[in-house]
Amino acid sequence: MNGLLNVFEQRVRGVRLVELVGIVLCLAMMFGLGWIKMREDADVKRLEALKRDIVAEAEQVQTLRAAVAQLEQPKRIEALASVYLGMKPVDSRHEANLDSLVEISRGQGAGVRGVERPASPVPPMPEAPSAVPPVAPTTDTTTTEPLVIEHTVEGTR
Repeated sequence: MNGLLNVFEQRVRGVRLVELVGIVLCLAMMFGLGWIKMREDADVKRLEALKRDIVAEAEQVQTLRAAVAQLEQPKRIEALASVYLGMKPVDSRHEANLDSLVEISRGQGAGVRGVERPASPVPPMPEAPSAVPPVAPTTDTTTTEPLVIEHTVEGTR
């Protein structure tokens, strides 16, 4: 116990060592508290700036939603379709009934009440060249095994 009391009684240039350590710790705590407070102020300023940005973005989103709603009005789209694309509302003669759906799906007949099918404005697609070269027929017809294609990690064999 005397050893521990001697530590408290040691003096450095007339100041007890315990008092010197206490002063150093107090100064360190003051410096640390000031540094933490400075960081907190910077974070608060950054948070306020982010909140302002969020409010501005929300106002911009609201403005854009209003613009989209105005642009998506059916009357406006109908007018643009008729002016620029030459589109017009479908005539009631061009509507299909339930009985004609089978004929329409098979491609037979007009399928629509008294209206002939117009010729397709798009020509049929030419046949694409085959990616696999043609194989010459073999004369050996004794094999009746089916061709088996296996897909492996290395490739097809």
